[in-house]
Amino acid sequence: MSSLSKTRQISSNTGFEKKELISQVLLGQNIQVLTERDALSGANPWDIICKDGQRKNVITQFKKFKTLGLGNTYIQGLWRCERIDLLFERLFALNLETKTNSIIFELPNSPYLLLEQLLYKAFNMSLIRQMDVAKTHYDLPTELYEGFLGESMKYTTGDWTGLDQIPENLTAAQHQNLDYWFKELNIQDGDVILDCGCGWGTLPDYLRHRV
Repeated sequence: MSSLSKTRQISSNTGFEKKELISQVLLGQNIQVLTERDALSGANPWDIICKDGQRKNVITQFKKFKTLGLGNTYIQGLWRCERIDLLFERLFALNLETKTNSIIFELPNSPYLLLEQLLYKAFNMSLIRQMDVAKTHYDLPTELYEGFLGESMKYTTGDWTGLDQIPENLTAAQHQNLDYWFKELNIQDGDVILDCGCGWGTLPDYLRHRV
């Protein structure tokens, strides 16, 4: 039996009606959305294995928010995957974010679910909304960020151990946080460090002076 036929067979045993399945799309990359019981009959390393009673919830979130919804339900512990890197490699190959939900899935039965999808697209996914968010964030004066981030301009929380939590100690708390992780990670001269932050480069500057 081919892997494609096997996928169809396992999916049909879950008790969901055809209109409820996201497998019609995911079959393009041979991704199965299974229960723990289904997985006992065989699963790929990249398959989505849902906790008991959570498969419908995972599918609903994926219908509404695509990969974002899938990521949120993973963080909530609603499903597991042996090789999540292979799963998302296949999801990205489907290019779901460029398709509308009416193309990916049959429209949901619930009018409330459909309304939620439309509102999400209208207020969170529009080009105008993206431009407004960027303008609001990046056009603000730097002094505003200094007011609540301190002179370090670091977004992550400070380490307040041994310090009174007052504004005057914010810079010390931020430096104490950097010191902690520098020692915890045992960073040495010559190590290659990738800074994935979106701030003002505080970490690379700190390391440049520390090592």
